[in-house]
Amino acid sequence: MNPLLAGAGGACAALAAAEVVALLARPATVAVLSAMLGPVAVIAQRGRAATHQARLLLGALVASTGFLLLALAGHPWLGLAVAAAAPAGATFLIRFRLARWRSQMRSGAASAALAIGEASASGLGGVAGIERASFDGAVPATVATELQDLATRCRLGLSLEDGLQELRRRAGAGPWDAIVAALLVQRSVGGDLSKILGGIASGLEASARARAEARSLSAQARLTARIVIAMPLVGVALGEVASPGTLGRIVASPVPRALAASALVLQLLAVVAVRRAARAGGPRR
Repeated sequence: MNPLLAGAGGACAALAAAEVVALLARPATVAVLSAMLGPVAVIAQRGRAATHQARLLLGALVASTGFLLLALAGHPWLGLAVAAAAPAGATFLIRFRLARWRSQMRSGAASAALAIGEASASGLGGVAGIERASFDGAVPATVATELQDLATRCRLGLSLEDGLQELRRRAGAGPWDAIVAALLVQRSVGGDLSKILGGIASGLEASARARAEARSLSAQARLTARIVIAMPLVGVALGEVASPGTLGRIVASPVPRALAASALVLQLLAVVAVRRAARAGGPRR
């Protein structure tokens, strides 16, 4: 009887899954899901600040997904803990995505300055020079997309000054402050833009080389720190392999559980400390 019930249950589950897939494939369902999840897809995209609605939606999505997965795996209390930590996790994801985009913008600032300067030297200034620079092969894709978008919006009526200021705000503190300032000052009082941007690009490249050298000099120390941080985790894994159930016995007892939690907190603090110590200057936004 049990095999028959199991087979019937499997058949019902398959039919239910087919109905869910059919429901999700409907245009109306796709439109509703797109409207609901649209704000999440563009969170911190291209340096734009996340709206309050998008933050709430991302937090709810992370909380519900984590709770359901862990509850189905038989760990509802752990699922509740993950759901409680969802807002912090959502904030971390937003900041990580924004920081990654800004890092790409900073790394491509020197090549963008050179490209705009070369366009200015060839007689193309303002919007035309920015548009020409966006097609330069030396400019990274992220920066080229921003320059092309800026030129397009200026063609449609946006003032160049407003567009540059918006780009500077989204890119955060760093090299784009100097590039935008040079463009605006040259636009107001004139001057050799190619020479100005060439000097800015040289300074940015020298700064990037200095950071790279500093990171290479500290590479061995950072590797050693990471190995030391990983040793307790490797020890726990080896202990579990050598004696299955060790981790379960540790978690089951109050005192070992408290010590393990304290060790985990110290491990996380060590990771943060190593990352901060290994950071070779530069803007942190």
